[in-house]
Amino acid sequence: MAKKNRSFSRREHAFMWLNSDIDVELFILNDFLESTSGLLVKETKRLKTEMKEQKKKHKHDRESIYQIDDYYSEGLAKYGEAYKAIFFNTTFVAAVSLFEYLLKKVCQHYYVEHTLTVEDIKANGNIATYRKYIEKVVKIDLSSLDDKWRIIEKYNTVRNAIVHDDANINPKNKPNLMGLDSYTFLSNSPHIKFEPNGKGKFNITDAKFIAEFIQLAERYFDGLTQKLEDQLVKSLKAQEKNKKKVVKKKAQTKGA
Repeated sequence: MAKKNRSFSRREHAFMWLNSDIDVELFILNDFLESTSGLLVKETKRLKTEMKEQKKKHKHDRESIYQIDDYYSEGLAKYGEAYKAIFFNTTFVAAVSLFEYLLKKVCQHYYVEHTLTVEDIKANGNIATYRKYIEKVVKIDLSSLDDKWRIIEKYNTVRNAIVHDDANINPKNKPNLMGLDSYTFLSNSPHIKFEPNGKGKFNITDAKFIAEFIQLAERYFDGLTQKLEDQLVKSLKAQEKNKKKVVKKKAQTKGA
C-alpha cells in the first residue's frame, strides 16, 4: 500500500509562498540586469564596428575621418559611459531597495503570530530595524550571517550615497566609520570609477558590481529562510506532540 503524502499546514503553505516570492523577485531582477546590460554592450560593439568600417571605407579622406570620429564618439560616449552610469547606478539602487523590501516582507509574514510590528522597533535605518525585528520578535539567531550582513551594510551605504548625495562618498564629508569603510570598499572594487577630482564622486561601471550584490542577497536569504524553516518545523513538531498528549489525557480520563 502506498504511503499517504503528508498534507501541509496553513503556516507551511504561507512560508513556502514567502520563500518562493523572494526567489522569484531576485531572479527577475538579475535577469533584467543581464538582459539590459547586454543590450548596452551590444550597442557599443555595433557602434565600434560601424566606425571601423566607415573609417576603412573613407581611409583616404581625412575630412570624412574627422566627421566619422565626431559622429561615433558621441554615440560611444553615451552608451559606453553616460547611459551605463545611469543604468548601473539606478539598477543598483533598485537592487538594494528590493533587498530592503523583501526583508520587511519577511517581518510582515510574522505579524499574525506577534503583536509587535516593525514600527514598534527602533534601530539605525530600515534594514537594521527589520533585522532587529527578526532577532528580537521572531526569535531567530542571525549571528552566523553576520559576515554577510556587514557587507550588505556597506552596499546599503553606497546605495544611500547614490540616492542622497549624488553618488558621492567622500570620507572627509562622511567621517563616521561606515562611510570610511564603504569608501574603502568602493576603492577596492574594479567595477567602480571615481572622478579624478578626489571629491568622492563615483559611478558603477560594470554589471558585475550589482550581480555580486544580488548573489549576496540570495545567500543571505537562503540562510535566513533556512533558520525560519527550522523554527517552523520545530514549532509544528511541538504542536503535534502537545495534541497527542491532550488526546492521550482525554482517553485516560474517559476510561477512568
